[in-house]
Amino acid sequence: MLFFFMAILPCWVWSQLPSFESSHLQNIWVDKSLKGFPEQFSILEYNYDPETARLVKSAITKHYFYSSGKLVKVEFRKSGTPVIIYEYDTRGRIIEQIRKGDFESIPRIAYHYDDNSLLSEEVIYRLTGTVHSKTRLRYNDKMKLVTKEEFQGIDRLTRYWLYHYNEQDDLVSEEYFDLASTPSSNINYKAVKPTSRTKLVHEYHTAFQPKRIQTYKNDLLVTSTRFHYAPDSVVQETTYFQSAEWPSEKHVEINHDSARVLIKGFYKTGDTTSFRSRFKEIYVDNDLIEYESRTLRGTYVDRYATFYEYDHKGNWIKKTTYSNGITIKVEERKIRY
Repeated sequence: MLFFFMAILPCWVWSQLPSFESSHLQNIWVDKSLKGFPEQFSILEYNYDPETARLVKSAITKHYFYSSGKLVKVEFRKSGTPVIIYEYDTRGRIIEQIRKGDFESIPRIAYHYDDNSLLSEEVIYRLTGTVHSKTRLRYNDKMKLVTKEEFQGIDRLTRYWLYHYNEQDDLVSEEYFDLASTPSSNINYKAVKPTSRTKLVHEYHTAFQPKRIQTYKNDLLVTSTRFHYAPDSVVQETTYFQSAEWPSEKHVEINHDSARVLIKGFYKTGDTTSFRSRFKEIYVDNDLIEYESRTLRGTYVDRYATFYEYDHKGNWIKKTTYSNGITIKVEERKIRY
């Protein structure tokens, strides 16, 4: 019986839909290394104000709530009162967003998941409780997004996207259809032509190790990404092109263990032999330690250092960030176990 359960477990995990990604959701930091199963914690931030040369207390505090070690709710509070609330299911997926701002026109957004039908939805409600709009996502059995549909109200389809993949499950095309100006009763879906089309051409070193990815939008090259591999690092170079397929900028990302380097260079018009400006960021364990900018105004280097204080469980309770020796940010975390 144990062997049978272990045999079917990967299939069950594989069929779980991911948490809904939406422009209506803020990027929320989640502590992946939290220890000791806390019930909740709050974070208060102080940020450096260059005008007063002092740390200023943020008006917003973040509050995280856990149950059996799993995140169930995040609250953004202003003067102690929740203004935005995110709630999650037992699988860590967003299920509801509540907004309580004084001038908020969207008080509630709900998220639904059907792991059997491989469908997820985002439903946006008005102040009256009626449905303002809806977005529906459909996945294949490998959890790859295959369609995205946007509705006005409950069922007035206004826009949709189709996604296609190759044998390596990498995206090869995205088709976008705009139906906003077409009466729903007159839509012949088989005759509708894409408003725009994005195509991705993949080259591989091995079956699942990419060598180059080129992206075309409406048959014009917009990006070209090359991958270089070493035993202990990966280098990713992406070149961006203007409408005439002339290189306009290049981004380089280097990953080596816990270190990550990002370099962005912007070419001079009509000249790819030199950059008119260049920016570099260096991270260690996701903490920024150096920022460098080279522009016509000169070269500027800002070095950062982040120090942590920990509690008896090994969780950080204070995080202080310095820039060129000046304290620019302090985060204080209160944890209740």
